[in-house]
Amino acid sequence: MEFGLEEIRPGVQAAVVAIPDENLLQGRLRQFGFTVGTELSCRYRSPGRDLVALAFGGTMIAVRVADLGGIRCRRCDG
Repeated sequence: MEFGLEEIRPGVQAAVVAIPDENLLQGRLRQFGFTVGTELSCRYRSPGRDLVALAFGGTMIAVRVADLGGIRCRRCDG
């Protein structure tokens, strides 16, 4: 089942299924190796719920939830 990356919660593991062309961070995320097919996990969500820490491919980044709009993921079991 797909969901928007902005909805991810700590401890959830997911795989990216779509990054829209209109996402303003698309180029920057690609520089970190964040592309369709990337498996990631949510490590932290700020108390205000406006920041999320994502770990993937040996990298951890913190991103504003507002910048994750349109990125679609599917949950990975295990």
